[in-house]
This record gives sequence, structure tokens and C-alpha cells, in this order.
Amino acid sequence: MRKLALFLLNLLLSVILTLIVASLLSNTGADSDHTLIIAILITLSIQFSFLTTMFLMRNQQ
Repeated sequence: MRKLALFLLNLLLSVILTLIVASLLSNTGADSDHTLIIAILITLSIQFSFLTTMFLMRNQQ
């Protein structure tokens, strides 16, 4: 049950982060399709960095 809650929280945070990045990029006057793609890529890179950090911290213990 805890893993499901963490998964849902991660999903919610990724959607919110994607929307924030997309809104920030749309203020620059970029095309909407490109803005969404860039926002998704930025969100995925942030999540990958976070997961890699957590994995490395877990292996050090």
C-alpha cells in the first residue's frame, strides 16, 4: 500500500512539474508542441537525476 501511495505521489508531482515547466516555457513565446516536448524532457531528466541519487544513496548504506 505504501508503494502505491509513493507511486501516485510521484505521478502527481511529475504532472505538476511538467505543467509548471510548460507554463514557464510558454511565456517565452515558444510553439506549444515544442514547449510540451521540452517540458516533458526536462521533467524526465529531473526525475532520472533524483532516482539515480536515491539509488546511489541506498547502495552506500
